[in-house]
Amino acid sequence: ENEIPEDLNPEGFVVLEIPGLCVGGDTDARNGNIGYVVLLRNEKGVMARYFEWYDINIREPFADTLRVSVCGMSPQLTSKPPIKFRASLSHDGGTEQATANVKESRLAAHAGKRNECLKVAANASLIQQELDLAKKGFRCAKAKLKVLSKSDITANAIEVGIKAVL
Repeated sequence: ENEIPEDLNPEGFVVLEIPGLCVGGDTDARNGNIGYVVLLRNEKGVMARYFEWYDINIREPFADTLRVSVCGMSPQLTSKPPIKFRASLSHDGGTEQATANVKESRLAAHAGKRNECLKVAANASLIQQELDLAKKGFRCAKAKLKVLSKSDITANAIEVGIKAVL
């Protein structure tokens, strides 16, 4: 068969963990850190399910690990870290990746762990993708929105920015 069988794998993707397939794995044969190869079925919705898996199994644990190892936070606080340990988790994928990150369950999980999820890439933000196809007024708004940086992206800054444009 050319596709991942639906009856054996309803999610539509298979994640293979490969020891040594990681940064530095090509130059140090002793490096046993895990890398991933993902096989995806060519089907609507599979990418969104994969990105949700990635968010839960890769991005969140990575942020928790950094909070503990780099910032010195107690491992017991990873379920509800103090505000000074908030994390900005960026992604630059398309609509399916963004869709996985704006599901209510994921938003609640990130809010509880003080993770701010940002869509980055100047020419591919969720706001700008919609505005690229719009009329002249929206193109003016898009030009003004491009001056925002990642540090400006908070709920309040977005609200103020939209009010300034309108």
